[in-house]
Amino acid sequence: MKHLWIGVLGTAVLLGLASPAWAFGWYLMVPPVRLNGASVYYDASQPLKAWLIRKSYDTAFGCERALDTERAKLRRDVDRENCDDAQDAAPDCNQTVGDYNAANSSRCVASDDPRLKP
Repeated sequence: MKHLWIGVLGTAVLLGLASPAWAFGWYLMVPPVRLNGASVYYDASQPLKAWLIRKSYDTAFGCERALDTERAKLRRDVDRENCDDAQDAAPDCNQTVGDYNAANSSRCVASDDPRLKP
């Protein structure tokens, strides 16, 4: 089984610690995972301070470029596995579509954004 795109198995970092002013950068952030019965979804309605940091970048451009690249890769995966067609879909489509949805819900946020404060 592939890991969740957000890196639930240890690569995502929870917010909560203040960063020094000299450490300004950009976070690629993913909404928290929620369960609804047997399905998993990414709850973008949660406050930004509840989101997970997937990776940090020095610039907004670097973060946005990485996110765009990931979204395009995952869209190709969805297309390759015929995930839009329930009858011909590959077995891993739930994971692939979940990863794609996570990437589409993600956003780049400045590390000093006041919405990240507890």
